Amino acid sequence: DDVLALLEPEAAPTAERHAETLVARGFVRPVTDGVLRFRHALVQVAVYRAAPKRLRAELHERFTTLLEGRSPELGDVDEFAGYHFERAFGLRTELGEGADIRATSLAAEGGRRLGAAGMRTFRRGDMPATLNLLARATSLLPEGDPLSRELRCNLGIALNAVGHIDRAIAVLAAVVTDSRRADDERMEAWARLELEFVQSRRESRRGDHLLEAAAHGIPIFERAGDRRALGRAWLFTGWVHGGHRSDHAAWADGAERALTHYREAPWPTSTCLGELAAALYWGPTPVDDAVTRFEQLLEDPSTDIVGAAYVRAMLGGALAQRGDVDRGRELAESAQVTLEELGHRLVALTYGATVRGEIELLTGEGAAAERIFRSICDGLSAAGDFGALASRFSDLAEALVVQGRLDEAEACTELAERHAADDDVNAQMMWRPVRATILARRGAFAPAEELARQGAEIADGTDDLNRRAEAHRDLGDVLRLAERRSEAAASFDRAVELFELKGNAVGAAHVRALADDLALV
Repeated sequence: DDVLALLEPEAAPTAERHAETLVARGFVRPVTDGVLRFRHALVQVAVYRAAPKRLRAELHERFTTLLEGRSPELGDVDEFAGYHFERAFGLRTELGEGADIRATSLAAEGGRRLGAAGMRTFRRGDMPATLNLLARATSLLPEGDPLSRELRCNLGIALNAVGHIDRAIAVLAAVVTDSRRADDERMEAWARLELEFVQSRRESRRGDHLLEAAAHGIPIFERAGDRRALGRAWLFTGWVHGGHRSDHAAWADGAERALTHYREAPWPTSTCLGELAAALYWGPTPVDDAVTRFEQLLEDPSTDIVGAAYVRAMLGGALAQRGDVDRGRELAESAQVTLEELGHRLVALTYGATVRGEIELLTGEGAAAERIFRSICDGLSAAGDFGALASRFSDLAEALVVQGRLDEAEACTELAERHAADDDVNAQMMWRPVRATILARRGAFAPAEELARQGAEIADGTDDLNRRAEAHRDLGDVLRLAERRSEAAASFDRAVELFELKGNAVGAAHVRALADDLALV
């Protein structure tokens, strides 16, 4: 039927006879009644290339009319139609007709169709397909087209998600410039917001620029009714306060606000769920309460595959703290695999893999933790995500200390210190206790105690109960090595208290064992 529809009317009556001849000669073969397939892909390529370019262009364009009536059968008709418009435009360009009205119309329609298909794959969380479709769509649309700015901003978000940070920065910076020229206030504010987020990760700089971009954008997005951009402004606000400055209550609040706006957009809520789950896991919410919330989110029918992966990672970490280590490992690993398969490479490292490494540190498995955190650091370094590197280098250093490899561990703390932004409280409170432990094991007790107390003081200014407990545990270890037993016991007691507030039974049991050993000396 497709062939008949593409033939000139006078040639249609001969189609069946020609098809029978082609089958007899082995060029094509019948699949089902009325459906033929080329015997080999090379036959199709040879026939296609032998046809004149102008004829190919006309047939590509004409075939889109057939596709419109078959959308239920095809699924995403925009992707198929976009491909044919794209090919028609490309062939006309090769014929020197790329600038005429017909060709530019083909390019615009192809860009619109591929862009629509790309946004659907974005909603499904399929990053490789999203990159492919949006890159092709934006290459067809003129830069001055408002749709081009919208799609390029989404392309920048997708590029960052898969770890192409430098390309994301270039794309988003161009959208900011083009939007300013076009006096497109909403797009300029949104692209600037996304650009500030990516640059904050790339350059390990203070979060003030991102907070300012969010504060500037929120009233603009509200006036424009852009719920998705408004949700992202709240997401980034929460991330600066929580993921950067360790105020996890503010992080959860930002994620909850974003969740409301995403639902009103409507847009898949996976990113909001990921940020909310991270705030609950790393913040002051007791483990039992966090587990209950995670399980509720996983049972919610609106939670998609990406959102479920985020939540499973944090549920795994929480269950491990409660003592169900094997189940925790299984959940965190499956979450990382899902995120990687869908192309979410950065969050697969910063969320899924990070939780896996923390589980190994929690259980004293230094070699396993080292493998995971070294892989994370390598991946973040390759992507240029230096903001997240600082904290992960500290984790790697701790894994090396567990194995007694102090020189390597110290080098990692130096890298952590170098990459930590001034206001990155999480990073600043992590490298100090690890280096303090290294110094104390070498007998340099005075500088070790100073660093350990700095780490505990910074941690106590946050609501991260686990990090606070770990900082006091490490301070107690430094004091124990310095043979100041009563002070060490007090630090261990404080660490146990904080772990118990969080509900981290495994962490509390480990510190109690340290305190018992101290009492026996």
